[in-house]
Amino acid sequence: MGSLHSLNDQVIIHQWKSVIAFELVSTVAIFFDGIIATIGWVKKMPLPTLLAGVTGAMAGLFMMVGHAMFVTAHQNIIQSQFNDLGDDWQYTWSYGSSFIMAWLGFCLSGLGAILDITMFVCSDRYRENDLTAMPV
Repeated sequence: MGSLHSLNDQVIIHQWKSVIAFELVSTVAIFFDGIIATIGWVKKMPLPTLLAGVTGAMAGLFMMVGHAMFVTAHQNIIQSQFNDLGDDWQYTWSYGSSFIMAWLGFCLSGLGAILDITMFVCSDRYRENDLTAMPV
């Protein structure tokens, strides 16, 4: 029984490490999204703006995967703590504000990605119109 409990603890530790990794990747991707988008907007270059949109969308996906893993790891911890009590235990838990912040961050990341890609499409259209209006 002791080895099964330690194996369960190792699984939970690996789950938390995965949560931290996905959240860090998401944070770094959002940071680079902001830098790349700013460079694209200031220099009026469409390709960095598209790259920023894709980076923002990927950051949102990493964020949601990390928080889905957070929910699973949180439930596993609760179940492992109360597993010895049998089937009669009842426990309620709350994810707190982290779950609300995850959805808010995901929505803002998606909105930023949509705005970046829209900026790319609009700048590409204007550039195309400028090229066709030039005399040959």
